[in-house]
Amino acid sequence: MWWIYFDIGAKRASSMISGADNAGFIARNAYTYLHMPIVAGIVVTAVADAKMLATPGAPGDLAYILTACGGPALFLFGNQMFKWITNEQRYPPLSHFIGNILLLIAALAGYFGRWHALDIGLLATLSLVLTAQWEWFSLHGGWQRWAPWMGPLFGRQP
Repeated sequence: MWWIYFDIGAKRASSMISGADNAGFIARNAYTYLHMPIVAGIVVTAVADAKMLATPGAPGDLAYILTACGGPALFLFGNQMFKWITNEQRYPPLSHFIGNILLLIAALAGYFGRWHALDIGLLATLSLVLTAQWEWFSLHGGWQRWAPWMGPLFGRQP
């Protein structure tokens, strides 16, 4: 979660806000309202972690699945909106959207498959790791180097 938030989003937000005509409006929305789901997602994820550590081998019940997958999804949504509002991209980050899809798949698989709490937690963590890697790769020129035709799709111009 730390990597997703701090890698480039905070730096770009600072640059964008400092040069904006309506800096107060953007800063208020970005650092007040859009941080609510980010912080709530971190807290809900911590609740899921505590529950998982208490009974890692128990099947994940609905409450656990909602916290284990819903917390990271809330965090990703808040980050996605923060990054969208504080940069000049036309669309929100695709990596975060895909991360939320992966979290939904993990939740459904865990619920219908009666998976253990540890397995569901592992998939939720893996979803965040893949989101962070995707974002890092796309924002640091990886798509241009490995697949130049994908650059515009991920917000990078060739």
